[in-house]
Amino acid sequence: MFRNYFLTTIRNLTRNRLLVIINILGLSVGIAVFFVISLNVLDELSFDRFHKDAERIYRIALKRIYPKNEIEYAITPHSLAEVFKENLPEIESYVRILVDRGEFIVKNQENSFIEKGVCFSDSNFFQMFNIPLLKGNPATVLTQPNEFVITESTAKKYFGDEDPIGKSLSTSGGEVKIAGVCADLPKNTHLEFNFLGSIKSIDFFNQPTYITFTVL
Repeated sequence: MFRNYFLTTIRNLTRNRLLVIINILGLSVGIAVFFVISLNVLDELSFDRFHKDAERIYRIALKRIYPKNEIEYAITPHSLAEVFKENLPEIESYVRILVDRGEFIVKNQENSFIEKGVCFSDSNFFQMFNIPLLKGNPATVLTQPNEFVITESTAKKYFGDEDPIGKSLSTSGGEVKIAGVCADLPKNTHLEFNFLGSIKSIDFFNQPTYITFTVL
């Protein structure tokens, strides 16, 4: 019986070759599209999931409500973190991150580069995020103004095989001291930097806060 089914199937396929080709191509394209979409969805869902406390880390956003419209921002005033921590017992800790979209000229003796990936953060950055600190003390890095942590590939670019800890680089904003080296960031993260500086380097972040907290 199976042999008869097989022969009948072959006979029908032979008689309708064009239809068979169209069906096979359609099925192949459908399967290919399914896999491409699945890979894209998996990649999107994997963003920042490598942090061991990913389920407990939240990013605060801001919504401004105007009489005629509303605008949502992915940024908040820097002093909001301190006010939230003081008034919401559910918040265990916070890290403020400033992403600088500008360009910096960085020099190390005869080497000079234009850098774009520059961020500034609180000193507990490496306690909050699961990014390995390869060199430097996670308890003390980024505690002083003009201290920077650089990625492993950046350290290689400026210092070669030398230990960069304690060394300085000349930037368009002044001299900076290298306090640590971290692993290169994975591709599936929203955090992007080659240089991570102490947030104490930014005078604006040292100003007092006048934000008040009210529960509605």
